[in-house]
Amino acid sequence: MSPRTFNSSRAGVDVQSRVLPVFLVACGHSGTTPLVHLLSLHPNLYTVAPTAALEYSVKPDSFGRASLLASRRDDMTFTNLALANKRRNATRWLVKSPSNACRLGYIFEVLPVARVVALIRDGRDVMLSLIERYPDADPGGVLCLQRWVNDNEAILLYQSDPRLLVVRYEDLFVGAGYPALRKVLFHYGIPTDVLDTMFKARENAMQTHKQEARGAVSAANAHTLLRVAQLKRPFERSKARWPQAMTSSLASIFKANTRAIALLAHFEYANGSRW
Repeated sequence: MSPRTFNSSRAGVDVQSRVLPVFLVACGHSGTTPLVHLLSLHPNLYTVAPTAALEYSVKPDSFGRASLLASRRDDMTFTNLALANKRRNATRWLVKSPSNACRLGYIFEVLPVARVVALIRDGRDVMLSLIERYPDADPGGVLCLQRWVNDNEAILLYQSDPRLLVVRYEDLFVGAGYPALRKVLFHYGIPTDVLDTMFKARENAMQTHKQEARGAVSAANAHTLLRVAQLKRPFERSKARWPQAMTSSLASIFKANTRAIALLAHFEYANGSRW
């Protein structure tokens, strides 16, 4: 879809009477949890969070008939939920899940007015984080490094589509006034002048999350506890781990993957002599 077609497709849409779909996608462990929590505090955004992981994975019949399957029409359900929330004037509903990075074709086909933000993070840090989550997996395999490659290549298939905005995780925290965050809000079509209010609300919510964390059951899975911990921390960039934590053997695995190296360069992470 060209920018002109995209803009004309939205002409005449009354955003006050219709709640439009927006998505946040990424490879897992790229920082979507703290970002979606901050976005959920925007007064015009209703965040769909059906699970403790704050995720909704798109299915082949979620929003419309891309095949002979009957549609569940979850888009209508999410719109009704957003309109029923009296605490905010929702003009958008938002869902996030890393797995949706591989479902952009379906999303754009059945929800042509959707807007998507894809969050990218340095593949070396993502690889290390995924190895911690899957300690018995092949570090270069589909649960770790190759997952970062596959998901980001899937995103780049649509990089020329104006409905997709690609943002680096590291850029979210750079610059006075958070210009990258404002770019995300602008892409979603919601006001950008409420960031200060959102950050204040997040500070208040952090105290609630600390109390919830203390009451968490010991049997909760480690990944859910990690998400709770993320919401307890200030919204700030996590320090890059790979310069100290990536062993020479893991670096060799990464460098042997030519597609990973190409992505590292494409996203402008390969700026050091070691890479």
